[in-house]
Parts: sequence; structure tokens; C-alpha cells
Amino acid sequence: MTEKDILCFYSGSADKLPGKGSGERVVNASVYNDLAQIPNWRRILSNFYFAPFIYAERKYNMVEHAFQAKKIEIADPDLAKSIACKGTGLDARKMRKCVILNNKQLSEWENKKNRIMFEILMAKFTQVEIAKKVLLATKNCQLYHSGPRIKKSRQHTLEAVRQFIS
Repeated sequence: MTEKDILCFYSGSADKLPGKGSGERVVNASVYNDLAQIPNWRRILSNFYFAPFIYAERKYNMVEHAFQAKKIEIADPDLAKSIACKGTGLDARKMRKCVILNNKQLSEWENKKNRIMFEILMAKFTQVEIAKKVLLATKNCQLYHSGPRIKKSRQHTLEAVRQFIS
């Protein structure tokens, strides 16, 4: 394995061997034998994967719920509480449009959103055993979120969580 290894994921990823997914590059596939044994491992890395965990004293069903709730909380704390465990990740993503942050609130969000995402990912990947197993099995590869109509983006925060828990 080298730093040149790239693994890609999104919520609808096909269940293929590491290195065989779209946009992936793996020098030595045997490095990822443990990962290859886990069905739909790419989906487990996604923010839309159903994996209940506790964050900030609330139960969330997926990372996307927690992330959108924290954003909405800036403008409407009561509404934020109502989305903690309801619907799919897509439903949670749609909720982000139910409040519009003013310039001050938007600035506040921009200043803390990366820290919040790190905290949420830490909660998921330390509390959900299969998620932790998958993340650690990605070794030291670069992780990218990409899929149909999704711009490929490196997931530095997820890589930082992996480093922190390993």
C-alpha cells in the first residue's frame, strides 16, 4: 500500500472489491482483504448510512441527521430537535432548506461546521462497531466521496477520524 491508494464511496455505491470501484486506484489489493470481506463497506462510510449513535446527548440515525440538525439549531433549536431521528438522510438534507441563516448565523456556521463534522464522525465511528471496522480497514488510503452527479471530494475529516481512532 502507498499513499497513492484511493478508495471512493457514496450512499449508493456498488458492492465491489476495494480498488474496483469507479475512480479507485489500489497498488496492492491484498492490503484490503479485511475490507473486502465486509458487504457494502463503501455505503457504511457514507453520511447517509443508517447507524444509530449518540451525539451531543441526542440519538441520531445517521451523520446527515446530526449535521443538518446542528446547522438548523443556529436559527431554530426546537426544529433541530425534531429531525434527530426522522426519515432518511435525504429527508434530513431537505430540512436544511426549512431555515435560512442570516449573514451572522451563516458566518457562525462556517466557523464551526468542520469541527462539528469531526465530532459527529467521531461519534459514529467510535460507537458503531461495523463502521469503525470498515474505516480502520481502509488503512492509510485517501478517501473520496464521489458518485453520479456528485463532485469527487477528498474526505480529509474522515481520514483524520481514522487516524485518531487507530
